[in-house]
Amino acid sequence: MASEDTPGHRRARAAHIGIAPALALCLACSTTPYSPGTGDRSPVPEPEPLLQHTGVPPEQFRVDPEPITAVDAWILHAYTFFHRRDYRTYRVVYPGHLGGDTIAHLLIPPGAGPHPTVIVFPILDPGSLVVAEAAAKALVRRGYLVAWLERPDLAFETSDRPDLPTEALSSSVRDARRLLDFLVTRDDVDAGRIGTAGISLGAMQACLLQAVDKRVRAGFYVLGGGGTAELLYDSREVPVRSYRDNVLKKLQLASRDDFVAHMRPLTRAIDPAVRAPAIRPASVLVATGRFDHVIPRARAEELWEALGRPKRILLPIGHYQVLPFFWWLMARGADHFDDVLVPQHRAP
Repeated sequence: MASEDTPGHRRARAAHIGIAPALALCLACSTTPYSPGTGDRSPVPEPEPLLQHTGVPPEQFRVDPEPITAVDAWILHAYTFFHRRDYRTYRVVYPGHLGGDTIAHLLIPPGAGPHPTVIVFPILDPGSLVVAEAAAKALVRRGYLVAWLERPDLAFETSDRPDLPTEALSSSVRDARRLLDFLVTRDDVDAGRIGTAGISLGAMQACLLQAVDKRVRAGFYVLGGGGTAELLYDSREVPVRSYRDNVLKKLQLASRDDFVAHMRPLTRAIDPAVRAPAIRPASVLVATGRFDHVIPRARAEELWEALGRPKRILLPIGHYQVLPFFWWLMARGADHFDDVLVPQHRAP
């Protein structure tokens, strides 16, 4: 008989979807198991200097208790009200690679640990840290210690710097690696069972982190994509479209082909599809929107192929329609982490 803390029991406790909604989800979604292609995957890329990091002493990390809900949003307060609240929460401040402070938040489940741990990245919109904290709350409820990261405003709407995406994503991944250095020194973190997760831009950062840091053993990428140069042109996300137009004007580029040709060498270092061959396909779960125009289907397919066709959930949605599926998706992500990070504790 499994103990009460096994992932199998946590799955049972987390299954609050009713029969009718669950049936609707099953009919609307499809899951593709790991299905390796017939050809060879791209060679594993050389380590990327722009994604390498420098450490800082543990004493430069300031860890302070904070309210159980860090972001003031009704959906987070409601979720917290209806679900377990026996975890501890902390705000972590430490030096970032670009100067200034990087802010992260720790959610620590009950018990001494060491706990399997997940690093969660935020989406593009700096005003919507709600998504990252919501994912963290869903995962800590399943027994994971979770660290979710904040990120400063990238100011895409006003920038015309061709190097901005590379600077922003590489510094975010490097800061996450610096946070990992700190986490693995903690007695409540199991350094051998670490995963990463993210939605949209956060999924791309999670993929990059797993590709360059072998301490990360599992990944859950929701609505992410590869082919960064093409994505920056094709995405219908308003800030990204503004950025594209600003760069086109500054560099006097006449077409999509010109833009992609100019941006591809600049963004190669932070292209998830380039880094993906370094990741073991069975360690990854991907979720894709069939009608996504922010991360167009072609870009999602490129990343999935580059990852070696890992297990994938296909959702009947565009990019902004993920909310009705959000908690269900987080449960599937937790199931995946259970399978990869804690298989020895699975319930029969």
